[in-house]
Amino acid sequence: MTNCLKHPFMPRRRIPLPRKTLVINGHRIEPKTSMKFLGIHVDQTLQWKEQCASALAKGQDWLIQFGRLAKTSRGVAMQHVRRLYVAIALPQMLYAADIFLTPHCRSQNPNARKSGHAVINKLGAIQRKATVMITGAMRTTATDVLDVHTDLLPFHLLVDKHRQRAALRLATLPESHPLHKPVKNAATRNVKKHPTPLHELMHTYKIKPQLTETIRSVWQDTKWAPNLAMRTAGTAEQAEKEDGDDQADIQVYLGCGPLHAWQVRVLFGMWEKHELID
Repeated sequence: MTNCLKHPFMPRRRIPLPRKTLVINGHRIEPKTSMKFLGIHVDQTLQWKEQCASALAKGQDWLIQFGRLAKTSRGVAMQHVRRLYVAIALPQMLYAADIFLTPHCRSQNPNARKSGHAVINKLGAIQRKATVMITGAMRTTATDVLDVHTDLLPFHLLVDKHRQRAALRLATLPESHPLHKPVKNAATRNVKKHPTPLHELMHTYKIKPQLTETIRSVWQDTKWAPNLAMRTAGTAEQAEKEDGDDQADIQVYLGCGPLHAWQVRVLFGMWEKHELID
């Protein structure tokens, strides 16, 4: 936050201090009210006005591009326009939504931060235009009807879903990640004054990183070997002999019969034979 001066006639209003120009080795660096970092416009008052305007501009630009393809008589099919909207326009508009957007929730604390409601309504208007374009419906059609026919969630629920996914990704970060410790601290203890986006995400969706299950993408490494004895008999007589000699508690038999039917037989205290026809 920037240092501010009190307004002489309105005490609650703050006047930002003017920024001076920096001169480094003869190069003049002019001050700016915002800067772009990792695709996010960060302003000096952290009100995210520039980022919200950028999200709206991206949605409008992509909507114009889709309008050239979605013609009622000679345009592309409805499912293709919807796929373009979901795959391109939505990620562009909701980029970093877990930072600058906070959807309205009836059950939340009335004193909680209420930023982004107006922007969510404006972004929802863009989605309404997209649903009208996809379905070819009249402009007077109700928004909820359009969302149902296009199989899309209402926009404030889409924002909520996007924020919850971001919170889950943060909760599953490994210990070597630089954000692991801040996320863990934010989820452990909530603050009432000046909460960060991490505090809001973790406590809004009640996510505990220490209780989150980590599912490995690969269960076994390349050197893993099963602790099962597998044998392939060459003839029926040899298979019958090995069957009599084997005294294991659990036995699984796989074979292909004359009708190309896979036969599986498992022993759990008694013999049972099952045939699965493919």
